[in-house]
Amino acid sequence: DIEEVDLEKGKSKKAKEADLVIVANVLSAISDKKLFAKKISEVVSRDGGRLIVVDWLSKNTLVGPSVNLRLNEESVITIFESVGLRFACTVDTGWQHFGLVFDWKGEGCGWKKD
Repeated sequence: DIEEVDLEKGKSKKAKEADLVIVANVLSAISDKKLFAKKISEVVSRDGGRLIVVDWLSKNTLVGPSVNLRLNEESVITIFESVGLRFACTVDTGWQHFGLVFDWKGEGCGWKKD
């Protein structure tokens, strides 16, 4: 099942742990990023669940939020690791974004590229 959850307003009462949570292009709009990360961590399954964060690079791009609102990859890793998730690997998301994968063990993704 797929569920869209507005975690700034609070965790959905029907939200269950998920094997995959995707957070895309929203961090620049979140006021309390650590609280947001904590709420996200409550949704990512501790039994092999993963979080994928895709967001804007912290440089000028053709579209997207103001550069001063963007976070760099290191800041995003710090925020999500502060709530217990562990950085696992990066994923290619093109030239305007970065992609980070987190899980509870941080053992890497183990994905083989063709």
